[in-house]
Amino acid sequence: MKRNFINIIFLVLITTIVTPPPLTFARRTKTTIQNVGFKPLDALHNNPTLKAFIENVLTKRYTNWGLPANLVKYIFATLEKYRNNPEQARQRVYAETIDFETNTDWQEAYNRYKSATKYTTTFSQIEQVLGSLPIGATVVDVGCGNNILGKEIAINNPKISIIGTDTYDYHEEHGLSNLNFLQQSSPFDIPIGEESVDVIILNATLHHVSPEEIGEFLNELSRILKPGGKVILVEDTWSENIPFKTEESDIELTNEFLSLVEQYGEDFAKEYLIFNDWYSNIVVHQWDGMAMPYNFHSMESWQTIFQNQGFTTSETLFFGFLKQTFHKPSVGIIVFTN
Repeated sequence: MKRNFINIIFLVLITTIVTPPPLTFARRTKTTIQNVGFKPLDALHNNPTLKAFIENVLTKRYTNWGLPANLVKYIFATLEKYRNNPEQARQRVYAETIDFETNTDWQEAYNRYKSATKYTTTFSQIEQVLGSLPIGATVVDVGCGNNILGKEIAINNPKISIIGTDTYDYHEEHGLSNLNFLQQSSPFDIPIGEESVDVIILNATLHHVSPEEIGEFLNELSRILKPGGKVILVEDTWSENIPFKTEESDIELTNEFLSLVEQYGEDFAKEYLIFNDWYSNIVVHQWDGMAMPYNFHSMESWQTIFQNQGFTTSETLFFGFLKQTFHKPSVGIIVFTN
């Protein structure tokens, strides 16, 4: 009763409307969070400039999709009250501020984003580096989630085979003969034969692998990749030297972010990405079983990590902050060959 009363007051204040039927998100087990020197909520109180930047980013994105301009302020006020306990902070956002599962305006805005740009934007980026593949080539999306990116690739490349893999099976069936799903028993065991894959896609996957396990993970990619095959790394990242593609980017946000990283150092970028990763995956979507080691690096550092495992960089694309997105931060793509 108390929760409903509080929600009603809040929804009136931010001009939201009624409570709809619930939307089901993936709920799993306790989140795996490893110590990386930062806690998710550090970003809201360690550096006022960082907090202001995050608030500006989210407010700009939310209002673009029709949500109230003061929604982020209400969410942040609740998070800060419980900043020493991220799990309690998440619970109180739902109890005191907004229930992302049942709020009509939120669900309508997020569904508009999903149908309009979420997967097509990522596909258009990957398409720029996928290249011309021979008939019968195999592309594997490791950590594919619902396999919708695989669907986009399969539709646009009907003569190649797409396989999505993940440790969790919540993929969607898309009715495409050239699209399949294989469940992994662990992140380091991909159920595919040696040297049988032409292209591996890692879309926002690698920052969920701990630094201590990156080597083992990359060794497994090398095992399944054909000689001369590609690894396409799509990551939440920033670049120290690579110019961003202005025609696809939110120029104002990207320039501001890069200027602040230059001013405050890479910790600014890491704290922002850690908060965004936690907020999007754990607070909003409640994907509680997701490993969260917050393993974020610059594009230059990712290149060094792969090169130390025997890969060669063949192409880099830095997009920065994209237009018409929701929670997606600064993004870059690196293509490696073995």
